[in-house]
Amino acid sequence: MSPYFSVITVTYNPGICRLEKTYLSVKHQTIHKNIEYIIIDGDSKDGSKEWVIEHKHDIDIFISEPDRGIYDAMNKGVQNAHGEWILFLNAGDVLYSDDTLNNILNLLIKNPTDCLYGDCIQEYPDYVVYDKAESLDRLPYQMIASHQSMLCKRKLLLEYPFNIQYKVCADFDFICRMYTLNCSFLYYNKPISIVEPIGFSSHNINKNLLEKRAIVTKYFPKQKKRLYFYYTLKIILLPFVALLKKIIPAKLLYIIRKRKYFNASPKDSHT
Repeated sequence: MSPYFSVITVTYNPGICRLEKTYLSVKHQTIHKNIEYIIIDGDSKDGSKEWVIEHKHDIDIFISEPDRGIYDAMNKGVQNAHGEWILFLNAGDVLYSDDTLNNILNLLIKNPTDCLYGDCIQEYPDYVVYDKAESLDRLPYQMIASHQSMLCKRKLLLEYPFNIQYKVCADFDFICRMYTLNCSFLYYNKPISIVEPIGFSSHNINKNLLEKRAIVTKYFPKQKKRLYFYYTLKIILLPFVALLKKIIPAKLLYIIRKRKYFNASPKDSHT
């Protein structure tokens, strides 16, 4: 019997502690027998390959070889997966609770859809932020949810693999494509994942914005001029925003984020 979910972790020198954290989160899911866990590694040199081999009894598929980037590795994970639904979970990120995928399973049984997305929690060193997913009409302006809080049917990811010409926003390209193809989206009104805000795209913000500008002007031609101006302005302001983040004290940055999200809280208060 095929698993219902395939959880895929794409890694390259992730650090054993971070990889183990994600592995345990998947292993402790109450419906772990309905989950296939896959690790696609880019030939890491930090000892994580050896760690995976030691735990291969709990890892369904492990591939370690050089690749052409994160989205090439994600495509490889999809091609080797067997689950009806795919979830990408980075090393260091975890599922919100042990019942998360069980709750999602029950929702999907009652509400068939093509893509499901939910909220996430961003875990900073000193505080956490509840990051609520955006409505679909915000898609041209931003990703509606963290990719760790999005599940898509494997058949769609096989038919429309990630475009590896995009180095940081191929997931955004995929979601925009699904939207313009009139695929159905279902919102799960709870957090799906707890994520580290240090993902690949967060370290490549300028390229992130450039790629998003190219993507949205392709998929939303009726809004092309407005969207081009919107992203161009963000690109121009980016150096000033980056400088402010460097010079603003951590406590003040927390206050600013609290006002922005309305629900930032000290880390020790998170459960």
